[in-house]
Amino acid sequence: MTHPTKLYFDKVSNEGRHGQTSNGEKILFNLKLISEEWFQKYTDTLVQQNNATIFLPTGRFISVITASFDVNEKSMMTFDLMNNEKGAKYFAEQSEGNDELFMNAFRQIKYKEDYNKFILVEGDVPND
Repeated sequence: MTHPTKLYFDKVSNEGRHGQTSNGEKILFNLKLISEEWFQKYTDTLVQQNNATIFLPTGRFISVITASFDVNEKSMMTFDLMNNEKGAKYFAEQSEGNDELFMNAFRQIKYKEDYNKFILVEGDVPND
């Protein structure tokens, strides 16, 4: 049995079902653990456009990652919406015109093999 991969946040709530951070180091660390491919797409988009937002299936979670060089803002929010279409629709409506992108990520959640791949923890990323 493999141990779940820890994703690091400033705050974890709702019994480990919601994580939030505005720390750039944590965001990039987490994104790299979730998917090297998405990490590359996100950083490329950020460099080209000075801002980027992605909606990323993360095991049983959905991660919303945004950054803007122009206003020096960044955030990562991760939600456990497993089998909660009503909750997904609510958060999709809050995503300012990106509701379809959010719901596409929700539909891609892997229900079996990746269900317990990640856990959300509060704290600093480990030093390698």
